[in-house]
Amino acid sequence: MNTQANDQNGPRPPRWGEQERARYAALVGPARRAAGLTQQEVADRAGVSRGTVSNIESNTLVPQAEKLYRVMVALDIYPDDEPRWSETVEAWVNLIASLVDQLPEEARERVMLDVVSRLQAAVSRRQ
Repeated sequence: MNTQANDQNGPRPPRWGEQERARYAALVGPARRAAGLTQQEVADRAGVSRGTVSNIESNTLVPQAEKLYRVMVALDIYPDDEPRWSETVEAWVNLIASLVDQLPEEARERVMLDVVSRLQAAVSRRQ
């Protein structure tokens, strides 16, 4: 993981508007879970509180650009990693990710294969 977030002379956060910060904040939770890190581990790497990471993930408020950027750098997320899909699809992906995260590990593959199979069937019917 990149530790530049703790470097006082590290990269400066971009000047993001509220919508951009909200969009990037939505990437934090899935990236943290994919990396197998706790909120506290991310907070320690980013030099922010665990509460800040929790607030970013829960979308309770639009985070400050500096803190969001530090968390993103700690997770090796950069603006180039923006989702390549519409906001509607992004919302579904985030919902599915949070539900998958709640499934018992032994059920995930079976459930996700079923979901993918149903999606493929729906796409095939449209063509």
